Amino acid sequence: GKTYIVVEDLISTGSSSFNTINAVRGKNGVVEHCIAIFTYELEKSKTNFESANVKLLTLTNFTSFVKTALQKKYITKVELNHIMDWKKHPEGWVAV
Repeated sequence: GKTYIVVEDLISTGSSSFNTINAVRGKNGVVEHCIAIFTYELEKSKTNFESANVKLLTLTNFTSFVKTALQKKYITKVELNHIMDWKKHPEGWVAV
């Protein structure tokens, strides 16, 4: 019946977080929050966290990262568009 917070460095799909969450819940622990440094903001992770009723809190995210890269001129707008296309469908994405 104790409450726990899961701490991660990186969230892609959230599967490693859910290994921990499910283990804690399997021992009657309560997990309502996961804290991470970075998230790729993939739709699969959003769905996973919502369906498990776990709130994800992060220090930064993929969108902020690539927007900063564009502002600092590390990438071009064309590259930004390719990167954001990848984010929409990372499983089957292939650069042309």
